[in-house]
Amino acid sequence: MQKVVYLDKVPRYKSAQLGEKLSYQLKKFCLEKKILGRTKAIVDRNYPLDFITSFSTSFFLKGTKFTLLNRSKEFRDDINWNFKGFGLLWNKTLNSFEYLNSESISAEDGVEVIYSFIRNAKSNKTFCDSHCVTQRIINAIKFLSRYKIDDPVINEFLYYHCLCLKKNPEFHLRNHHLLDNGFALLLGSLFFRKYALFDFSERLLLSNISKQILADGAHIELSPSYHLLVLHRMLTSLHLLKESHFPADRLSEELISHIPKMLGWIQQLQLTNGCLPSFNDCNEVYGISFCAVMRKATEINMPTLLLPLKESGFRKLKNRNFEMVVDVNGFSPAEFSGSGTSDAFHFMLNVFGEQFIVDTGVSTHVRNRQKIYKRSTLDFKTLVSQNSSNSLQTNKKSRFTYLAEMSNELEATHDGYSQKDILHTRKITFKNDFIEIVDKVRSKNSDKPVNCKVYLHIDKKSGLVRTDDKFVSRFTTIEFSNTSSISLKEGWHTPGFGVKSPCYVISTNFQNEFITRIKVNKK
Repeated sequence: MQKVVYLDKVPRYKSAQLGEKLSYQLKKFCLEKKILGRTKAIVDRNYPLDFITSFSTSFFLKGTKFTLLNRSKEFRDDINWNFKGFGLLWNKTLNSFEYLNSESISAEDGVEVIYSFIRNAKSNKTFCDSHCVTQRIINAIKFLSRYKIDDPVINEFLYYHCLCLKKNPEFHLRNHHLLDNGFALLLGSLFFRKYALFDFSERLLLSNISKQILADGAHIELSPSYHLLVLHRMLTSLHLLKESHFPADRLSEELISHIPKMLGWIQQLQLTNGCLPSFNDCNEVYGISFCAVMRKATEINMPTLLLPLKESGFRKLKNRNFEMVVDVNGFSPAEFSGSGTSDAFHFMLNVFGEQFIVDTGVSTHVRNRQKIYKRSTLDFKTLVSQNSSNSLQTNKKSRFTYLAEMSNELEATHDGYSQKDILHTRKITFKNDFIEIVDKVRSKNSDKPVNCKVYLHIDKKSGLVRTDDKFVSRFTTIEFSNTSSISLKEGWHTPGFGVKSPCYVISTNFQNEFITRIKVNKK
């Protein structure tokens, strides 16, 4: 029986991050227990900001009924802000106020929700969680600006949040959470016209934006969803800084230097059918949409700069029949482990503009066996070494020892199975009428055969059927060479949290070398 080794993320942290993590938890504890005394949050009034209109299309509130992440919950009396019946992510979304920006929400419902939160603040377990604080600041400012609400109680509550976040940003994560901390404090500084907040947010953003944006325009976490989120925040901030009461030239120039190539990167990654590859926690069912970002960029006259996909590790192959996005990078750097998955050489394939080979998606953020399985090699279009009883979810960054590229050919080698002294080479030949994928594995220190398994997840709409050792769909035929066994079963993939769509799962076993051919069916 196959066994998965579950490895903790701590070894992937840099040593400095461990100290920052300890500091974050200590400060959070002190803020929760008010050990350092209550922070004085004195503010006279707010100054509504002129946001470019964009509504949340995934989160909704009507009365006390919340619809979040495809799950609905109605609270009969007061809102239970610690409700975890739908998991931790649903609870954090409840506490993040994103639904305040749905188009249908009334000013009365929104204000009542904020007052309910204030009434229950002492018992709220997310009250000092910096990520939730960040989202509450951003979403509450958008809501209050939209309805021109200037309420002294809400102002004090929101300004107190800004002061707490200023004391305890998420420095230990060094990913989009930290940038979001900076953007939230920037909005807070403009909303309350507090220079101390502006100065802190400017320094935080100037010191971290360039570290998180790669040369080809990708955000360092390599997740299209997080990329869109960061890009949306940058576009919003650039727009608001034009009316800033503080000197904002340096920050504006920094944003302008990165936004065009970020627009170009996400534009290149988008597939012809309008979808984005579901890599590294990407989920289009909730969050910022591609269309919303591009619309905002157009409204503020930001150009798009198309640079070759390189540093991000993604490659896109396209012709009249096929469209493939390949991840030849596999892992983001160690300190950005939040959305990391064991997906070296993972790919998605569309045929004639329709989904064919799919990503299985993200079904949970709960730390359990399912989440770790979803991030292991077992769940991707890559291979699993079976030379020992363990199928390893790699916890160290794969090193790519070889990469060769041509217009219709891609070949790379990585040592992601270094604990087993195994090298994996994948060569993709991309032609108009067929795709050939050759996988070769070898042991660096032994001539012993290497036993492996490969999984392919095929969209159920393809109508796949097995004929002997061939798999025939509406448009294509899949053939395998050098396999010792092949099986076909039904499984599922997750286009959104709480949403399951059926798919076919092909699993194959082989030794040392394996060939997959995907051919267009002849009429």
